[in-house]
Amino acid sequence: MLLIISDGLAGDYEKVESVVKPKAFAKEHTWCNRKRYEHSSRFYRNCHGSDCGKLINAI
Repeated sequence: MLLIISDGLAGDYEKVESVVKPKAFAKEHTWCNRKRYEHSSRFYRNCHGSDCGKLINAI
């Protein structure tokens, strides 16, 4: 859910939240370096590196 909020997709997710889980929505709509979201620590490190401020601000 933090990725959805930090990428500015919260409004889009609200439209479909009754039928789609956050993880499935993120896999379809979140991209980083031309790669789709994958639920792994490696994805977070590659996209946000040592600067996780964007995710922290989403909280």
